Amino acid sequence: MKTDDLRQSQMTMLSAVQGGAVDPTSWIAAEQGLSAFHRLAIYQHGYELRLLQCMQAEFPALARAFGSELFDDFAREYLKARPPTSYTLHDLGADFPLFIREHRPDRDAAVGEREPVFDFMEDLAWLERTWAEVFCGP
Repeated sequence: MKTDDLRQSQMTMLSAVQGGAVDPTSWIAAEQGLSAFHRLAIYQHGYELRLLQCMQAEFPALARAFGSELFDDFAREYLKARPPTSYTLHDLGADFPLFIREHRPDRDAAVGEREPVFDFMEDLAWLERTWAEVFCGP
C-alpha cells in the first residue's frame, strides 16, 4: 500500500470513528453476523470510552466530586465540540476548564445568581489541568 493510500485510509477511519458521515460498507466487510455499521459502531464506542477514561484520569477529583454521570455529560459534550487533534492525549483536556465556564447551566445568570457549585466545578477543573501541565512540563 502506498503512503498516500495508507494516510487516506487512516483519515477515513478516524473520521468514521469520530462520527463522521462515512459509509463503511465500501471498506468494512460484514463478518460473523455483524454488518459493517455494527462493526464500525464497536470502534466508535471503544473510542468514546477511551477518551472518557482519559478525561477521568486527568480530572479525577472533578469526576469524583460531581459523579460520573454529570462529569461524563460535560466530557462528552466537550469532546464533541473539541475533538482531539494532537498526537498526544496529554492535550485532550487542555480546554476543558474553559468549556465548563462557557457551558455551565447558569452561565447567563447575573453574578449573584450563579450557583456556587459550578464555580467550584470550574475552579477544580482549572486546578487539575494545571497539575497535569506541571506534571508533564520541563
